[in-house]
Amino acid sequence: MLDQQAVNLVNDRIRLEIDGHRQKFHEDVNRAEREVTAREPFRPGARFEKVGSLGVDAVRDRGQIIWQTLFRFVTLSGVTWYEGLTEDLKRVVADRLSESVGDIKGYADKVEREMREPRLLTLVSHLRTKIEDARTTTLKTMNSEIDLFVISLKNGAQAPKNQPAQTVFNISSPVGAIQTGANAIAHVSQAIDPATRDKLLGVLIDLGQRLENIDALPGHPKHEIAELIKDSETEIRKDTPNWTKIRNFLSSIATSIQTVAALKPAYEGLKEILGYLGISVS
Repeated sequence: MLDQQAVNLVNDRIRLEIDGHRQKFHEDVNRAEREVTAREPFRPGARFEKVGSLGVDAVRDRGQIIWQTLFRFVTLSGVTWYEGLTEDLKRVVADRLSESVGDIKGYADKVEREMREPRLLTLVSHLRTKIEDARTTTLKTMNSEIDLFVISLKNGAQAPKNQPAQTVFNISSPVGAIQTGANAIAHVSQAIDPATRDKLLGVLIDLGQRLENIDALPGHPKHEIAELIKDSETEIRKDTPNWTKIRNFLSSIATSIQTVAALKPAYEGLKEILGYLGISVS
């Protein structure tokens, strides 16, 4: 089963991440209410429509935060497959997601206490339904991610048993694809030359500077990605970098920024480096 100390750590980190997102959500709600009220003062229902959309987006964002944080802790702590891992991970995710949407649902409770007009109360009820539907959908999405992750771990754990005859290639240069016979394994030992390492550091430094100039990332906590960038820089500067860890960091960074127009130049540079490391991103 999952180590309880690790579970406590990841729960604390998730709560910390959600607290930051919670503050942003309430700021967005307050700003949206002011804007909608000024624009459509005679249609109070517009306020609930806008807040409902913000609430749905917030639930999805928090689902992403929870799974990304849990995935990072599980991956870096070296958890291996065991019977029941799927259920343990899903339990952590379900508990944290239910806990994290309380303030979003609480908005509907607050409005209901303030409003007594039947038509508005109907809109409040609809808002609650939208938030709950978003929670259910988000949980299903996260559970499917967990299923895929655990299957990958299980296959990796069982691979040696199912592959009695193996051809091993130890490669110390950039690799694209290798065609081998059945049961062949390629172990890649990446030797990064100083020029490429400096180029990667330059890309990360540029990305960090560009990131400071944007307000937020879609579906990803900005400060967490900034932390991954710093962690990557620190690891790369070591005398013997852990390139497996760096690949994981860079893949997460690339996924989080690939749709942000302001970060496109840095993303293209990162994408090129990832290709050199044998990782393909769209």
